[in-house]
Amino acid sequence: MRMLAIAAILASGVFADAPAASAPRSQEVPMQHDLTPGVELPQVAFTGLDAEDGTIPDVSVSPTALTIRGDVVLPLVDGELAAGDVEDGMIPRLRDAAASLPAGRLTLQIDRRVPYRTLVRVIHSLRAAGRDQHALLARAGAHVMSAPVALADATPPRGGAQLVVSLTSDELRLWSRTGAEGTRDHPKLAMQAASGIDLNDLANALAEIHARRGDGAILVIADGGVAMQRTLEVIGAVRATADGTPLYPEVQLATVD
Repeated sequence: MRMLAIAAILASGVFADAPAASAPRSQEVPMQHDLTPGVELPQVAFTGLDAEDGTIPDVSVSPTALTIRGDVVLPLVDGELAAGDVEDGMIPRLRDAAASLPAGRLTLQIDRRVPYRTLVRVIHSLRAAGRDQHALLARAGAHVMSAPVALADATPPRGGAQLVVSLTSDELRLWSRTGAEGTRDHPKLAMQAASGIDLNDLANALAEIHARRGDGAILVIADGGVAMQRTLEVIGAVRATADGTPLYPEVQLATVD
């Protein structure tokens, strides 16, 4: 399955395979981070991520290993777990090892090439260990940023438009589970990879909805093979516009496979 193609970062906000992220608005000297060697963080250009406070990553995922604070939990191949290391969408060895982590928010350092299904399995395993606060790390120029995320509950919440951004290797769609802002088959916004996916268009559509409907959580659903680079680009776009206007900072994740 070919990766989602997003054209180069231009003034128009259209994104590319290897985006060169612009610096965040803050001009402070970036803090030093003890990032795990071999992990290439996603590069983001949107302002929808938070400045990270310099804590050491708790869980790291490179294309070759899953680690907790430098200790290898499992080897990986191209960011994928072996079938025998996964049970009911969870990683038992990670769940057990996570008991050693402190309570509170965990920072997750996931390589930009790692597939989305691995991210969801990591978070599912941490939640099973009672660790349910997570933030994904990314880079914006020389700065390290973060975005808090959570897994979506099986039962959708009541009320609101229940907005969804679904992402595949070929397409991005914006719709709502209530149908108030389009449906999966007839979305509010649809962009094809072949013609380029402009995340400014996504943010602008969300800004228009936000002006009418106000705050709420937004669900990001991705095919399991979509790379983390694409995931963080979309998360940044749904959390704030390019000029920093807040949109939907509460991001929940789900997968279709």
